[in-house]
Amino acid sequence: MKRTTISPQEAIRILELPSRFTLTELRAAHREQIQVWHPDRFAHNTHLCQKADERTKAINEAYEHLKTLPLTGVNICLPVPTPADCDSPPEPPKSRTTSTRNHHLQAELEALKRKFERHLNLIHKDHKFFRDNLQREHQAQLKTLLQSIEAISQQLATTVLERDAAQERVRVLENRDGIVQNPSKRTKQ
Repeated sequence: MKRTTISPQEAIRILELPSRFTLTELRAAHREQIQVWHPDRFAHNTHLCQKADERTKAINEAYEHLKTLPLTGVNICLPVPTPADCDSPPEPPKSRTTSTRNHHLQAELEALKRKFERHLNLIHKDHKFFRDNLQREHQAQLKTLLQSIEAISQQLATTVLERDAAQERVRVLENRDGIVQNPSKRTKQ
């Protein structure tokens, strides 16, 4: 396996993970990103397929890099943004236990929000994909129906012409043989 040059923060961004995550969350994020960006989903467009292939390679590289980081307890601990990194003013100091618990709960909440947004985006993408496919299927079915209707109408026109020609031949033969057609019954003169 090749040596990776990706930073942990970049890997977290690619996999859309919170700064603190479990190995289970890492695996789930990797699986989800691969499902979204798998090149087979874009087989109909070579340009998109190439982009998806590049994105898939980046996802796999990020996963492999984060998977090799040492575990501390249950969570993989990476640097958390400090108040200096944020635009908001720093919060007053809290007790270490409350601060750690609040930070953990806030990180979980943010992770759940991102997960919800990802799922919502997937639903929108799938809805659009299925809607477009359904439209294509309906258009194909409609085209087939129109072709069938056209073929049937041609057969009907041919049948009407053949019937009219047959009736005309019968009239000619009846006139030649001297048979007069009576609406109620045919009689010979």
